[in-house]
Amino acid sequence: MNNSDVIFSVVIPTYNRADRLVLAVKSVLAQEFKKWELIIVDDGSTDHTKDQISEFKDHRIRYFYKKNEERAIARNFGIERANGQYITFLDSDDELYPHCFSEALDLKNQSNNPEWFHLAYEVKNEKGQVINKVNRRKGDLNKTLITGNHLSCIGVFVRKDILSIHQFNEHPIIIGSEDYILWMKLAARFHLYYTNRICAFMNQHGDRSVITGDLEKLEKRILKSIEIIRSDEVFKQAFYPHCKRLSIHRFLYLSLHSSLLKDRKKAFQYLVASILSGEFSSAFFLKTLGILRTIFWKK
Repeated sequence: MNNSDVIFSVVIPTYNRADRLVLAVKSVLAQEFKKWELIIVDDGSTDHTKDQISEFKDHRIRYFYKKNEERAIARNFGIERANGQYITFLDSDDELYPHCFSEALDLKNQSNNPEWFHLAYEVKNEKGQVINKVNRRKGDLNKTLITGNHLSCIGVFVRKDILSIHQFNEHPIIIGSEDYILWMKLAARFHLYYTNRICAFMNQHGDRSVITGDLEKLEKRILKSIEIIRSDEVFKQAFYPHCKRLSIHRFLYLSLHSSLLKDRKKAFQYLVASILSGEFSSAFFLKTLGILRTIFWKK
């Protein structure tokens, strides 16, 4: 297959997850639609990742080893080497269903080659049981994104020409929020198309927990991400007069994580900050009730 024939480039950044990575690769190889390439960016692994990947003989798989510099840099590294019309991102511990690229092709064609789109996914626990489904979206998803990262990275497809201009922010402080910053940048500029048909699944396991024990580091990350997003003039115009909702829901995020880490003082601090901002949406009230329950009832 020539480079010009590639429709979808899959970028997998990985670090010391050789065994899980094999399953992710196999899920790409199992795709019904065949015009894809897989770019594996080994971000300085010290395990047997290279040996595992060498077992795959498919010419569409391209493996690159680089020094460890975290996910945003690894993803941008893959973007620069991609040949496909669209680029999608798969974490090394997640998997695609065989119909994923076929569904992506249908949505791409039906939407007249949009700048970006998203496919639904589900979350499984370590026993393989489905514990959540991200497939109940409706209406304008662009506006919904201001209340939080409802996409993650799995299922996002972005045209190569768009990612050549807008890439992941590589600031070291915002590691963990680089995808959300990019999605907000794209949401401010392009309509986000989507389907609610589940096409992939995220594996939830102990090593993946989003709850970090370093609250100070989390605070710096979230506050810096707010600063970066709100400094974007296009974002200000696209989301006016609702720009402050971004800060409100990010404060709620910090309040929730503070409560889970049993720092009630911080939890109340960010909860009060969000309440005083004057947000009265249903999403706000639901999150607030959940946080209060966590603060007072979590053992």
